[in-house]
Amino acid sequence: MKIPKEKTYSQLTKELDKMFSLYIKKKSKGVCFKCGLVKKNAGVSHYFGRKYRGTRWSEENCDWACWGDHFYHLEKYKQKGEFYYNYMLKKLGQAEFDMLEIKAHTVTKLSRIDLIILIEDLRQTLAIMSKI
Repeated sequence: MKIPKEKTYSQLTKELDKMFSLYIKKKSKGVCFKCGLVKKNAGVSHYFGRKYRGTRWSEENCDWACWGDHFYHLEKYKQKGEFYYNYMLKKLGQAEFDMLEIKAHTVTKLSRIDLIILIEDLRQTLAIMSKI
């Protein structure tokens, strides 16, 4: 009898990314937060990019956006006074936005167990959302 191999850190990260994307999509009902349309080609837009582990799976940092808006209208407009920055301030308020920025730039190291816990938590949340 074969013993199943444990998933690697990168496999867990990929699984968590997929589940988080599904969660954000369900939460937003698939509507792009910028243009308000439901489009097939869409995904999670991170204000602070995915490289920042502290905010990679943070609801406050993420919204659902169609690819057109994501790549052509959002990534370029994160500076003070521009659209995405102003949207985040309106969404979170200055104090919470400042905390999110600190969280993004804080060194965050998640263990395999941390990722497994996050996956299980999201799995339960998605199951509850499916019943509603």
